[in-house]
Amino acid sequence: PHFSKVRRFSPEASRNSSSEVYLICRNHTPWGTPAEPLSERYEASLGKRLNGENIDVEPINTRFKVHRRG
Repeated sequence: PHFSKVRRFSPEASRNSSSEVYLICRNHTPWGTPAEPLSERYEASLGKRLNGENIDVEPINTRFKVHRRG
């Protein structure tokens, strides 16, 4: 990962032996990512693991319902 700005910051110390140093990094620019969305890449890799690109799922009728308490 890269940053457009990196600054060094050392706060005032109460003792000379204290040497806290902080790096302030701004505007993170991540490595190049593939153009296709993550969801598509995930679906493609999942299809390969399940030994098939397209798996037809048939809907199942159930009596399951969700009730909200009022």
